[in-house]
Amino acid sequence: MSSTSSTLYITLCRGLPACGKTTWAKQQVNRSLGRTVHVSRDSIRDAYYNTDAIAGPDKNKEESLITKLQHETVRQFLTAKKN
Repeated sequence: MSSTSSTLYITLCRGLPACGKTTWAKQQVNRSLGRTVHVSRDSIRDAYYNTDAIAGPDKNKEESLITKLQHETVRQFLTAKKN
C-alpha cells in the first residue's frame, strides 16, 4: 500500500502460539512511521487483569470483556486515522 494513501486498514494476525505474530506486528508498526498501531488481546488482558491468561469459571465472561475493549480500542485508533 502506498505511504501516501489515506485509506485506513486493519490487519488481523492469526496463528499458533509463539509463531511470530507479535514480532511481525511490531515490525509493521516500526516501519509505518507512526501511521500504524498494534492492538493485542494479550496486552489488553495484561493491562486489565495483570496477567496474559484468564482461567476459571468466569473465563468466557472475561474474554467477552477483552473483546469489547479490543473493539473499542480499534474504533478509537481508526477515528484518530491510525491503521
